[in-house]
Amino acid sequence: MKNISLILFCFLSSFGSARETGARYLIITHDNYFNAIKPLAEWKTQKGCKAKIVKLSEIGSDSTQIRNYIVNAYTNWEIKPEYLLFVGNKNQLPFPRMGFAGHDYYYSDNYYTNVTGDFRNEIIPGRLWVFDSIQAKTIVAKILGYERNPYLADPLWFKKGTTIVNVDDYPPYSDSVYWADTKFVQDLMINAGFVKIDSFSDIYGNSSIDVVNAINNGRTFIIYRGVGVQTWDYPFNDIDPDDMHNGFKLPVVISATCATVEGIGYRWLNAGTPEEPKGTIGFFGTTTVLEHAAELRSAVAKGTIQAIFRDSLVTLGKAAEAGRLYYYNLFGNTLEYNGWTCLGDPEMNLWTTTPRSIQVLYTNAWINDTYTVYVKYSSQPVESALVCIKAFYDSTKYFYKRTDGNGKATFIGNLYHPDSATLTVTGRNLLTFFDTVIGGYNNGPFMIYHKHLILDTIGGNGNYQPNNGENIELAVWIRNIGNSTAYGVTGILQKAESDNYYQISDTIKSFGNIQSSDSAFTSEDGFNISIHPDCPDSHMIRLKLTMKDTNNTTWISYFNFLVYSPRPYLIYKSCVINDSLGGNGNDQINPGETIELGVWLQNIGDSMAENVIAVLQKQTPDSFFTLDDTIKYFGTILPQDSAGTGADGYNISVDSFCPDQHLIQLQIKISDSLDSLWIYNFSLKNYAPDLVFKNYYVDESLKYINPGDTASLSVLIKNSGSATAQNIVGHLTSPDTFLTVISDSCYYGDILPDSTAGNQVAALLIFAHPDAPPGYLTNLKLRLDGVFYHDTINFSIYIGQRDYLIWDPDPNHSSGFIIHQKLLSIGYSGNYSQTFPSDYLNIYKSLFVTCGMPPSKFIININSPVVPEILDFLNDGGKMYLEGGDVWYYDPLYQNGYNFCPLFCITPVLSSIGYFTGIAGNDSTFTQSMSFNYSGETNSMDRINPAGNGVLIFKNRYNNNGCGVAANHRTVGVSFEFGGLVDSLPPSTKLILADSLMRYFGILPSTGIAEQNDVVFMPNNQILEVCPNPFRNRTIIRYTIQDTRYRIQDTRCMIQDGKQYPS
Repeated sequence: MKNISLILFCFLSSFGSARETGARYLIITHDNYFNAIKPLAEWKTQKGCKAKIVKLSEIGSDSTQIRNYIVNAYTNWEIKPEYLLFVGNKNQLPFPRMGFAGHDYYYSDNYYTNVTGDFRNEIIPGRLWVFDSIQAKTIVAKILGYERNPYLADPLWFKKGTTIVNVDDYPPYSDSVYWADTKFVQDLMINAGFVKIDSFSDIYGNSSIDVVNAINNGRTFIIYRGVGVQTWDYPFNDIDPDDMHNGFKLPVVISATCATVEGIGYRWLNAGTPEEPKGTIGFFGTTTVLEHAAELRSAVAKGTIQAIFRDSLVTLGKAAEAGRLYYYNLFGNTLEYNGWTCLGDPEMNLWTTTPRSIQVLYTNAWINDTYTVYVKYSSQPVESALVCIKAFYDSTKYFYKRTDGNGKATFIGNLYHPDSATLTVTGRNLLTFFDTVIGGYNNGPFMIYHKHLILDTIGGNGNYQPNNGENIELAVWIRNIGNSTAYGVTGILQKAESDNYYQISDTIKSFGNIQSSDSAFTSEDGFNISIHPDCPDSHMIRLKLTMKDTNNTTWISYFNFLVYSPRPYLIYKSCVINDSLGGNGNDQINPGETIELGVWLQNIGDSMAENVIAVLQKQTPDSFFTLDDTIKYFGTILPQDSAGTGADGYNISVDSFCPDQHLIQLQIKISDSLDSLWIYNFSLKNYAPDLVFKNYYVDESLKYINPGDTASLSVLIKNSGSATAQNIVGHLTSPDTFLTVISDSCYYGDILPDSTAGNQVAALLIFAHPDAPPGYLTNLKLRLDGVFYHDTINFSIYIGQRDYLIWDPDPNHSSGFIIHQKLLSIGYSGNYSQTFPSDYLNIYKSLFVTCGMPPSKFIININSPVVPEILDFLNDGGKMYLEGGDVWYYDPLYQNGYNFCPLFCITPVLSSIGYFTGIAGNDSTFTQSMSFNYSGETNSMDRINPAGNGVLIFKNRYNNNGCGVAANHRTVGVSFEFGGLVDSLPPSTKLILADSLMRYFGILPSTGIAEQNDVVFMPNNQILEVCPNPFRNRTIIRYTIQDTRYRIQDTRCMIQDGKQYPS
């Protein structure tokens, strides 16, 4: 009987789900990210950590339902989960809140992975904190690139690390702990053979830019010690992922400070795109905010890093868990054990040196009931390499094992033809190895095609490639994947399909006897194939190999190869801009120029290109440039040679109004004598000046001109473009009747890119009309003309000062807008802003700053750029009101806040004002008789007393502890919130208090009628109180007779308008 077997070599990869026996790697994902996370699950399964993905819609979306599913999996699955990856942010997949006695609550995924309820994580957790599917795909691409195909173009980046110490600026000082931690880390890295270890610190002058540069240069680990919440503290607080360009040189960050998981943690991890990765690959940090916790964070950080370098724990998650346990063993509690969260893939293998290429010894067919793989490096066995064999079709054929001390992994089982499997080997600091294993046959011999070799040394050019016109010897190997010897094997080669581009001769070859698992080949005298001279490039030759033995058993295999036909292949190579005749000779494209564009072509093909012609045209219609002399002849170009237009290139004329960075989009069509056509698009960039308004000054320093004054005006112009603005002249006009331009011409000269210039030679002079309203904003136009440049910029200046500015950085904005409303209602002119108006303070007579109450407050840092501007404002005679619960005592002492106390004549006493029932004004001050109940966010406020010329104006009604001080009619500082005051009877209203503050500063309303808070004492123990008085729209009159012996008779009231006419 004749037996015929057909073998088609087509390997298909799929991720089949096995029967529900469990998984070592459990992924719980928000439904939106299911497709994005599948490639990661496929990779984990392929490498030997079988993965399973479940969606929230399948198991429930609240934390209890999720935990119940996890507990059931760990308790009942045959294969228990060892790693657990959550995919989604806390609003999509709950991030459970946990607590610890005596501390604020915090968040932790340990709620899910502490399955047995003791404290330990029985499953190792990790989380991808993503907000959309692009971020999920990005992190998956980064993990696959980091673990499966690490970046090897720079082999030293794997041996570089960074430590950062940000010293404490206030007690308790923990610097010694920070420095000891980084020394510990550096010693481990040195012992691991690291070639570069940054030791950054603020005291060394380092800052965010140094960290960004290190990341872009390539670092495997970054460790931070210091303070911070959401981000690291200044000067390491501005590490923006937009500035990172590190590709696949991705670091793991250990952030040993307060609560940076929900901040830089996920921002850095999510950075980049699937095509352009950047940022970090893992982040281990906290969700807790603690004081006096340096030693606690030290334990977790040191335990993690020593697990990586000293204990050789391979995965990110296991190293993180080792750090948690190290902390627990030292302190015996779960505060920081549960306070640390791992962002990233918990099963991801970490690099601690340049990955090593391994030698894997194996047979490419699984024939017997066992299959053995050997793993070596430099001929020495590699222990603990993970070997995984995963069948393509039969999902039950899934094997994984660690190599033993001899580098050997032996699997018991079988894999039968036609199935095949992936063979994957991974390990600590080992480059991943991939190959395919073919299924065996256990019912006798079974022959298959194995490989082939092109021999063209006699009938061809000897490059071991099939080329058109060659006569080649095709040496072929066949393999016996059966379990017994095949005797007298012969092979017959035929065309698999009709094809006139080649012919076969010498088609029958003898292979002899072939034992099980062995192979044989034709010898160098192989099958003969003659390829036609006109065979096109990349033509596929498809072949059929029929094998027979002495028992007339027949096996058929199909295989193929490509023909490489020598031919010319022209590419656009480069271009050169020549503007020496039609421009300024700077070899750039600038507005108004006509350039010669020299173009070079290269022949990267295998034969010469003859009669080459190239035509230049626009990619799309574009009115900003025109083309001329667009056809050029390049002649004959030999293989690998280049040819250019020479000095007489294509002509491009650029419009004088062509904007900066505008792309001159060109297309070149190249043809030769064979009528081949190659089309390439390329672009040139126009470099133009772009002048924008930068700033202005009246009389060199002011931001306003007083009504009735004549003043000089300096206008600063910045060139934000990429080319020099040449010979710029300005002409100033004003369409406003309240402002007259007296001298309108100015000269700026040449303004380089990214530089700022002021008007030179002649000063601009302006006159403000005496009747201009106070704080009036008037518009001006400045026409700018230069060489190929014409534009008009618009800007505004103030006539007169405004009465006040409310700067409201308080996160809750509890007071600022209320003060603004009160002041507007009684005729004051001013502005409200939540951002600081840098360089514009002197527009205002007074500044009100509201910083809020703890814990939701704003801290004016000692190094903040607003501090010198505020100091200059006060030194120039400005008035200032400043409120905040911690501004005076707590922030300067503990939070690196600026100490305003000396400027405000304040002595800070304590961070608590004691039991608090409300505030009372002080006698003989403008707050006399005022008394307010208080409904603010918190009663936690600094206790303050006056110093020097300071006067106590507000105190705690309960214990008389101070909470408000005024000084020199220039400053008022309080530790409560204006917005928390509860109005009662006058003068205890916020309206009266707002007006009183301005009058204390000596500022009367710029518009409307001036109001005064008067209490008039009448004779005979009568009290008449009119407040406010004078008034606009509304006032309150209180008339009291304290002695009942007086008989109330007719009471009259006279009201006069602003012109003193009685009504």
